[in-house]
Amino acid sequence: MFTRYLSIAAATLTLLGLASMSSLADEKGMQHMSIDHQAAMAHTQADHEALAKRFDEEAAKLDKQAGEHERLAKQYRSGVGAGPKSDGGSLATHCDNLVKNLKASADDAREMARMHRDIAKTLTK
Repeated sequence: MFTRYLSIAAATLTLLGLASMSSLADEKGMQHMSIDHQAAMAHTQADHEALAKRFDEEAAKLDKQAGEHERLAKQYRSGVGAGPKSDGGSLATHCDNLVKNLKASADDAREMARMHRDIAKTLTK
């Protein structure tokens, strides 16, 4: 839910653009800028391409986390890592929920990347 809200907010800020500010795509440290700040300041093709790359990277991280929790759920179901007095099934269900949410968030991040690439295509260099 928060990821979708962030996606909508970032897209709105991006579409508003701030034409009076210089391009951020070539500045060092842009990746250290918060993504909402980066989106708010994006107004060039390079800025939006940089945002698309950042959302792609976020999607990859989320996919990796989903994979980790899939493996963890499998371990819990087999009794590994849950402890002798723990309910491995409950732990596995928790992981399954995380996997579902992480995959949805990764899909949302990929969609944001696509939208920023579309915006970049409409802008001139």
